[in-house]
This record gives sequence, structure tokens and C-alpha cells, in this order.
Amino acid sequence: MTRFWRLGDWSLWEDEVFTLSDARTIMADGGVPKNPLGYFLFAGLIHGLGTVPGEFGLRILPAILGVLGIAACGLCFAPIFGARRAAATALILGASTWHLYWSQNARFYTLAQDLALLGGVFAARALLRARGERFFLCALCALALLMLAALAQPAALLLLPAWLAAAVAVSRIRTQPPLASLPISRTSVIAAGILGVLIAAWVGPIWLDFYRTKHDPTALHLLLTSGWYFTPALLGAAAFSMVCAVRRRSAPDIVVGLACLFAAGLAQANALFVRAAAQYLFVLLPFVAALATWPIVQSRFRPWWRAAWLAALVLPAVIDQGLYFTARNGDRPPWREAFAEVHRLREPGDLVFTNNANVGEYYFAPLSLDLRHPSHVQNLDRYTYASEQHWARQPRRAWFVVNIERLDEWPMAARDAFKAMLADRATLVKSFDLDVGVRDLDVLVYLRP
Repeated sequence: MTRFWRLGDWSLWEDEVFTLSDARTIMADGGVPKNPLGYFLFAGLIHGLGTVPGEFGLRILPAILGVLGIAACGLCFAPIFGARRAAATALILGASTWHLYWSQNARFYTLAQDLALLGGVFAARALLRARGERFFLCALCALALLMLAALAQPAALLLLPAWLAAAVAVSRIRTQPPLASLPISRTSVIAAGILGVLIAAWVGPIWLDFYRTKHDPTALHLLLTSGWYFTPALLGAAAFSMVCAVRRRSAPDIVVGLACLFAAGLAQANALFVRAAAQYLFVLLPFVAALATWPIVQSRFRPWWRAAWLAALVLPAVIDQGLYFTARNGDRPPWREAFAEVHRLREPGDLVFTNNANVGEYYFAPLSLDLRHPSHVQNLDRYTYASEQHWARQPRRAWFVVNIERLDEWPMAARDAFKAMLADRATLVKSFDLDVGVRDLDVLVYLRP
């Protein structure tokens, strides 16, 4: 399976180091993080590994969960969309480079996606076929699984109000087959209200903490990155399928499509206040892929046209995966190789500055229990460059391991001063080039005598 191929070849990046550091903190001090399900699983994994976990060991759990998510599409979507569409959805998800990337990351996105997928399937089944006690059983399973998904990644909580809004929106629409009528009563309304208050009490502090640290609005960024990672082809195919399904009143597609639209709308509204990117909508990828498969089971389209539709969604993604494994180096800057070069050439007393200090700390001191606060390398990120411009004042020999693209986050004056210092006083020792087109992932190693 591609999820395991070259799994340990790519350098870690900072969020993966945070996963390791926070899991170690949980093991040492206890405590409950914001997304406890993911961290507790990683803490157990790290405890089981016993030694310093390498890249492969840290990523094996997300890779397994990624494979399980692909299989779940084929199994769980079959009762809703039919076996052919479910298999096509699994194929699209398996070919997705975005899904491959998060399957090869020591983060919790594939865990959250798998749980959200199962929760969404139960929610859809409750609306499509369930009656009486079976309806409540499916609804409770959906609620429990979506809550678990939020415990793995808080952004998955967007799906709870999204599915509820979708249920209300389609409750009076004539569909084929007919949707189950919602058993709305005074008791159920009161229960829903109490549940909403409890969820708000849980989510509120998490959101406020996120707002305090990342309160720069990124609505346009979320829109652009979502279009890039979902891909215009998949989004266009899903939109076309949704329009056709609405015209034909296809109940499964209407329910799933509305849930996706409501979740995306909530995420976009949230991005008006805090920093957000496409990975917060990663849980929607299987549902969008399922919507995009609608034409392949329509008899009014010729077989060759249906095959071409699926090929247009899968083949470009397969080619993109080939580039991911070769020229694009897993879409990770080669930090590991750059820090190894510095470690080989540095002398006692040398300073090391970098704008990816947490990763540098891992490669210089992998046993550290607090990788979030590096001591073996000096930080040069956008949050610390101005606290003391130590890179300019230190008289000692110094190494600078930098990705120039990340300097764009600095104010212009500080960025220009830093680049001028590198040009005038430092020598480029080695350049680890990785230009992937839309992003500059090169890592440069400078030495200032």
C-alpha cells in the first residue's frame, strides 16, 4: 500500500514534533489535552516503541488508519450509495495525494476522518431508512462517533451542527426514496438543547484559546487551500453531481451534500475570526468523493463516458502521487538532511539558528522531553525574531538553517535586515533544493564565522 511506502524517508515537520513532545508530556505528567483521543493513542504508541521513535514509528499509526479509512469507504458507503459507487469512492480516496500526505503524518487527521466517516454513515442511515427505535439507535451512534472524532481533532465538531442542519433542511423535501420523518417532540427538543449547551461549554474555551493565539482571519486562505487540496476536478464533479441529484431528488446525495455544504459554511465563518486552513475540512474528503461518483451509476450515460468520468478523477491524482514520492520529497522540506550537515561540521561553542527550531531540537536532542522549548538551537520564527534579535548581536560562530519562504511571515524590515546579514557576513555552505512549483521548500545552510 502506498501509505506505507517511504514512510520513514521524509523529515519530520513541526506539528509532528509537537505530537511527540506533547505525548511525552502526557506520559510524564498526566493531564488532558484538547484532543485527548489522538494524544492518548500516540502516547501508547511511543510507550510501546520504548526507544526514541523515528519517523517511521511515529507515522505508522496514521498510515494504518488511512488504509482503514479507504476500506471503510468501500464497506460503509455501499448500503447508502451502492457497491459500485462505494468502490469508486474508495478508489478516489486511495488515489488522493492529500489523503496520502496526512496518512504519512504523525497527526490525528486520519483518525478524525475515520470516526467522522462512520458517524456520517450512521447519520445518513438514520435519515434515509431508520424508523422508531432504529432511528434513535443510529442517531446515538452518529452522535457518539462524531464526538469521538472531535476528541481526535476539534475541527471535526463542525459536522455535528452540519448533520443536524442537513436533517432539518431535507425533512420536508420529497426525495426518492422518501426520507425518514424526524420524530420531533418536546422531549427531543429539550434534549437537543441541553446537548447543545454542553457541547458549547466544552468547545467554547478551546475556541477562545485558539482565538488568543491565532486570531488573524484567513477566510480567503481557507477558500484557496480547500480548492487546491480537494482539487478543482473533484469539487467540480461533486458540484455537478449534486445539482443532478437535486433535480432527480436523490435522497442520499441530497443529505450528504447538504451536510458538506453546512460544514464548509461553518468553517468559512470561523475563518473570519481565526487562522484556518484546508486540513480542518479534511474530514469531508470521503463525502465529497462519494458525491463525485454519482454519474458512474447512471444508465443514461454510456459505459465509456462513465469510465472516462472516473478516470478523469483518479488518473491525475495517481500521477500526482508519483511526483509526491519522487521529485516533491513527500512535500516536506529536507530539514533532517540540513541539520545532519550542521551536526557533522559544527565545532564546540557554535550557535545554531533556524526558523524551524522544534524540528532542529528533535534532530539534535531526540530524547528531550520538551521539544516545544528548544535549548540546543535558537529560534528564528515569526513569533520570536523581535523579542531579542540575537542573531545579529552574537559574536560567536553561528550556523543558520533556514527556509526562505518561511521568512515571508516576518515584517519586511526584519526580513530585509536578516537577509542582508546573510549576504554580507555569512557563507552558503550547502543548499538542499526542493522546488515543488507553488512552494519553495529549499533548506539553506549558512555559516557566519
